[in-house]
Amino acid sequence: MLLDPIARPSVHARSFCALVMGAHVGIGDAADDLIRDAQLVASELVTNATNAGCTALSVDISMRELLVRLAIFDNAAGLPEMAVPATLAEKGRGLMIVNALAARWGVEALPTGKVVWADFSLLPVVRRASGEGDQGKDSRPTPRCQA
Repeated sequence: MLLDPIARPSVHARSFCALVMGAHVGIGDAADDLIRDAQLVASELVTNATNAGCTALSVDISMRELLVRLAIFDNAAGLPEMAVPATLAEKGRGLMIVNALAARWGVEALPTGKVVWADFSLLPVVRRASGEGDQGKDSRPTPRCQA
């Protein structure tokens, strides 16, 4: 989905996540949690791209087996890096949020910008749908970034 970097792109990215993922991951608490996590990650990554000055921006969601990949393509210069902001800083926590919610994430330089992607596991959704339940355990894998 192409986004206008000026016309509330985070709102449109969140709506796109809800629409695409809602049609494919089913219903229920685990599916709702996955969709909300992806919406927040999309919002953070789109905000990073617009803050970096991009003039072209797009969102892609792909699904394969037990994985959903959210990819944000932009033409801004530079690659994002996770930082540790000062305690009272109002900005700088976006990639920390991405790291906490995604199973893994990474960034790839492209000839005309970059793609920042985040993977989400469908395993909790499948387990709940099959009645397997995780009995209160957080079943997300340990997050890690790949460059």
